[in-house]
Amino acid sequence: MAKPPYKMPNQQKSKVFPIAISLVIIAMIAVVSITVISNKKPVGKSGKIEVSSTVSIVASTVNSKTGPDKLEPVPKEGSADTEIGKIVPTITAKDFQDKDVTIAPGKKPYVLAFVAHWCIHCQREIPLFVRLNNENKIPKNIEVYAIATGTDTTRDNFPPSKWLSREEWPWTKVADDQAGTLVATMGSPGFPYVVYVNADGTIQARTSGEQTEETIITNAQAISKSASSNG
Repeated sequence: MAKPPYKMPNQQKSKVFPIAISLVIIAMIAVVSITVISNKKPVGKSGKIEVSSTVSIVASTVNSKTGPDKLEPVPKEGSADTEIGKIVPTITAKDFQDKDVTIAPGKKPYVLAFVAHWCIHCQREIPLFVRLNNENKIPKNIEVYAIATGTDTTRDNFPPSKWLSREEWPWTKVADDQAGTLVATMGSPGFPYVVYVNADGTIQARTSGEQTEETIITNAQAISKSASSNG
C-alpha cells in the first residue's frame, strides 16, 4: 500500500525558507563582488592608477597637413620606414594620478618612449635617458614622455609608477590601457619602442629595441634643431 506524500510541517517550513533566501542573497553578493574585483584597474601599493581606463588616438593636422590615425609597424632593419615625415597621431591617456594627458604635435619637438616595467631592455633604457639628461646631452627644448605599457601585476618590477619614480624620470609619465592600444596603434613590434617627433609634428625617427647612447643623442638633437626651422 502506497504511503501518502510527505508534507513538511509548517514549523520546519518557517525555518527552511529563511535559510534558502539567505543562501541566495549570499550567492548574489559573491557574484557582485567578483564582478567588481575583476573590473578594477591595476593599482600599486600607493594607490596610483597603473593603466589608463580609456585612451584615444586620432589623426592630427598641422600646417594643413593631416597624418594617419594609425602608424604602420616599424620595418625590419635595413628597410625604409615609410612613416618617416608623416604627421604623428594625437594621443590622450591618463597619468598615474588618473588625470588626462593629451600629447599633440605641432607645438614643440618631443619623444614618445614606450616601456614595460618587466622588460630588461626598458630597465636599461630608462636610466640611460635620465643620465643623458643629467649630463645635458638631451636638449632642454624637447619633452620625453614615458608611456608605461604591457603592465602586468604578476610580472617583475610592478608597479611602473614606482619604477619610473625610483629612476627619477624627469619628464611626463603616462599609462597605456590594459590592452596596449597606444603602443600597438603607434606601430610597435615590441619594447622598448621610441618615436622622435619634430616641432612641425612630423616623425623624425622610430626605433625598436634597446638604443645606444649615440642613437638617442643624435635623434634628440635632430628634433631639437627642427624647432628653430619651424620657428
